[in-house]
Amino acid sequence: MTKILYALDMSFVKRSVPHTGDIIRTKRKFGYYHFGIAINENEVIHYSGRVNDNVTNANQVEIIKTSLDMFLRGDELEINYPYNSPYSPDEVVDRALSYLGEKRFDNKPYNFITNNCEHFARYIYFNVKESKQVLLGAIVAAIGVTTITTILSSTAIITDSIKNNRDNKK
Repeated sequence: MTKILYALDMSFVKRSVPHTGDIIRTKRKFGYYHFGIAINENEVIHYSGRVNDNVTNANQVEIIKTSLDMFLRGDELEINYPYNSPYSPDEVVDRALSYLGEKRFDNKPYNFITNNCEHFARYIYFNVKESKQVLLGAIVAAIGVTTITTILSSTAIITDSIKNNRDNKK
């Protein structure tokens, strides 16, 4: 559990230039973050579709090396700071490069929930395969379901109480 919390506890700062081995991300216009590993200040390895990060067809998603500009697509760069990988920057890059061209990560095809760019980047950087976005989404969904269930239960109790009061007045 400590290892998972360690990997989830990251601080990202906005910066214009990444360093070798940094875990980086950029927020897309749809509100999610796209993650990658900086090879140097100009190149990134990430799990993505080759055209505009399109991941709708898992067969066309692979671990690719692109320019930082292509990774960002005009969005703002955020870098994990301070550097807190258990691996040296060169080891992080070597780990990422060892997957270059793979269409499957962890022997599984791309999946937005269970095997995405964040899973890949956190595995390379921390050796823990997880996605904070997916975890937070699941928590928000669980809270929403719990809230709706509570509201519906309360409404049913109030409705029954009103009905019982009417029946008792007759």
